[in-house]
Amino acid sequence: MTLSRNNKDPLIIIAATFILFSTICPNYCWAKDLCTKEYATLGCLRENLDNLYATDYSLFWNILRSAGNIAFECRSTHDTASFLELVNLKSKNAEFNEYISEILENLIVNKPKCFFNSLSTLDHESISNVIKILQHPIFMSKKKIDNVFSKISTLKKYKTIMDIYLKLRKEQIIEKQ
Repeated sequence: MTLSRNNKDPLIIIAATFILFSTICPNYCWAKDLCTKEYATLGCLRENLDNLYATDYSLFWNILRSAGNIAFECRSTHDTASFLELVNLKSKNAEFNEYISEILENLIVNKPKCFFNSLSTLDHESISNVIKILQHPIFMSKKKIDNVFSKISTLKKYKTIMDIYLKLRKEQIIEKQ
C-alpha cells in the first residue's frame, strides 16, 4: 500500500509535533510523571491542579495535605501565604475547595496571628478571595470567624484586610436584603 503525498503530510506533522513536545517538555510534563520526585511541590500542583487530580489522585492529596500541614504549622509566613493563594485557582473541584476552606477556617480561629500576618502579604484580589471563602464557612461557625476579625479590627497593620472584610461584609448584607 502506498500513501499519496496528501496522506503523508498529516503523519509528518503529528510526528514533528510529538518530537518537538518531547524536547521542550521534560519528563515531569507527562501525566504519569506529573509532579513527581523533586517536582512534587505546591507550585506544580497549582499549575496542574485538574490534570494531577485526574491522573494521580494519591499524589495530588499528598502534596496538598503536606502544604496544608506546613501552612498550619506557621513556621514561615511565606509558606502559609503560598497556601492561602490557592484560593485564586477558583477550582470547581469540591474536595479541593472543602479542604482549602477547612485549613483557612482552622487557621483564622486557632492561629489568627499567623493567619493575618500571612494574609497581609497577599495582593488585594487574594485577600478578597480568602475573605469570601470565610464568609461561607463549612467547619467553623460564622460567628467565631467574625469574632476573630472583630479582635483585629483596631490594629493598623491589618487595616487593608479589615477594609476589604468590611466592604465584602457590607456587600453580603445588601445581597441578603
